[in-house]
Amino acid sequence: DLAQSRYFKQLRIFVQLRSSIQPQFEKVMQAVSQFFREERDFLFQRGEARGAEKERMIAEAKIREERTKAEAKMREEKCAIARAMKADGLPIAKISKFTGLTSDEIEGL
Repeated sequence: DLAQSRYFKQLRIFVQLRSSIQPQFEKVMQAVSQFFREERDFLFQRGEARGAEKERMIAEAKIREERTKAEAKMREEKCAIARAMKADGLPIAKISKFTGLTSDEIEGL
């Protein structure tokens, strides 16, 4: 019971100290923030640069992915047109000229 009483008494003192220190702590932190600008900090700048580089790499990867999808779609459309032209009996040379596919690719359709 005595130990518990001491514990609560120490806890009360700690809470009182903490509440009395809080305003002083905020004043000090405000003074520090006026003196120290994180934008000028070399570690902050390094982190910003790394973040920008990572964003750039992600954007480039998305562009490559979209380009690959678009090229695959264009190729499929060319193949569909070539199939239709081949089914209509057009010569392979003309189909190749209009679609950009090679004669081997057209024959394989």
